Order: sequence, then structure tokens, then C-alpha cells
Amino acid sequence: MDYRLDKRDSQLIQALSAYKSGIYTSIRACAEDFGVARSTLQEQLQKPTTASLGQEHRQRLSFRQEKWLVNWILDEDNRAFPPSHARAREMATRCLAQNGDFQPLGKKWVDGFRRRNPEVTTLIGKRIDSARIEGAIPEKMTAYFERLKRVTDDLKIQTCNTYNMDETGTAIGASANTAVLGSSVKKTARVKAPGDRE
Repeated sequence: MDYRLDKRDSQLIQALSAYKSGIYTSIRACAEDFGVARSTLQEQLQKPTTASLGQEHRQRLSFRQEKWLVNWILDEDNRAFPPSHARAREMATRCLAQNGDFQPLGKKWVDGFRRRNPEVTTLIGKRIDSARIEGAIPEKMTAYFERLKRVTDDLKIQTCNTYNMDETGTAIGASANTAVLGSSVKKTARVKAPGDRE
């Protein structure tokens, strides 16, 4: 996935900023100086500006880069690898480095990022054994319940005589629940733990 701004996007953002700040009074002259199509610049100037886009010039990551970062966080969360705050900062720093910006992010960057992107929030990551995550796919679950039904039918086991048993150990090297970034529609996030248990 490429999270860099391409040259045309960068030129367009600069042209929009220059025109809106009053440096240019002519759209045509502004477009020519920044090497963008006049029609594209005019179209962008006529679009209604959302609050987040209106403040984009104050942010180090562009609107598109932040949306890419949001999608990356949600994808990682869906795969049971929700990123910690430090990991999200590291990815944001990589995005900035691709644009030639090597200054460290501010201490409260994560808080601002979450405010600008309400679909992402801080969750408590609950560790779950890797075998459980890998086994919780629809095909495996369907096959399991079909086998269970065959066994209970063959042996005539009644539902009232069926019990749930769970035998687990302690995962070596796995830390307790941790704060991670994930989808704001949930209260907790599943975090895949190492497969080795004692």
C-alpha cells in the first residue's frame, strides 16, 4: 500500500492553499504556476469544505494519509492484531518520512488523530489464543457443528446432558490486557496471543 502523496496531489493542495490565502486572484494563473489543470483547481475550489479538510493545512499528515491510516488500523483490528498507540505512531511517522518530514510527532498526536477520525478509538485488547482465532472461521465452525450433531444423534445424547468444558493454560511471555486502537463500534478488541501455552 502506498501512503505517499503523489506529486499531482501535492501540487493541487499547494495551489488550493495559495489561492484560498489570497496570494492569487486568478484561478488560471494559480493553476499554471503550480502545474495543475485549471478545471481541476476550479472544481476543488467549488466543493464544500468539511471541517476536517478545512484544517488540513495545519496537519502534518494529509486527509488522504489519515484515511489510509484509519483503514490500516481497522484492517489490523479485524485480523486480531489491533495496533498499540506506539505502533500507530510508528506507522504515521513512516508516512511522514515518505514525504520528507522527519520531525517527531507531538505527545498528543494520538488524541488529535482519534478526534479527527471518530471511527477509531482506544480499546482494551483482550488476549485470545491464536488457535482460537484461526479456528473461528465459518467453514471450520460449520464442520465442527455438523460433526457434533452426527455424534449426538448417533449416541442419542440429549441437549440437557451436554456440557461445555474449557481447558487452558498460561501463555508464556504474553502480557495482560493492553490499550490498542481499533473500531469505535466495539468495546474491546481481540489480540492474537502466541500459540505456545504451558
